Amino acid sequence: EDNDDESVVRSLIFCRLGGILRLFCGMGDGDLLVFQLEKGGGESKGDDSKSSSCSSSSSGKIVLSGPKKVTLGTHPVSLTSFETKNGWQIMACCDRPTVIHCGGQKGGGPSTRLVYNNVNLKQVRHMASFRTPSCPDALAFATRGS
Repeated sequence: EDNDDESVVRSLIFCRLGGILRLFCGMGDGDLLVFQLEKGGGESKGDDSKSSSCSSSSSGKIVLSGPKKVTLGTHPVSLTSFETKNGWQIMACCDRPTVIHCGGQKGGGPSTRLVYNNVNLKQVRHMASFRTPSCPDALAFATRGS
């Protein structure tokens, strides 16, 4: 994307959310760019497999569509993926940390719509997920000064 500002990509992550393989780009200015990967110009929505790979079509082309730009904060965005009982999610660490996941549709069906939930912490720099018998879906956050 042609930007007049000098923001650069600080963090990249590929993740399949809602059956669609997506590329998330955390930028240095607090923006998040989200691309969808499509096979040979076709829709990636038709493949609901849980595989994290994107196989090429007979033409051998993989196309990025988008991007969708979301402003999360004003500081660089660091991305981490983690898995919960509800599936994969993305943690965007910055001055306004955000969890990204696919939201449900009315009637409880699967959704491809991304939902952005704010985390009630300031200046989160990093996040790590871990599992223990007493805390099966635990997250640890590192903030400035911690």
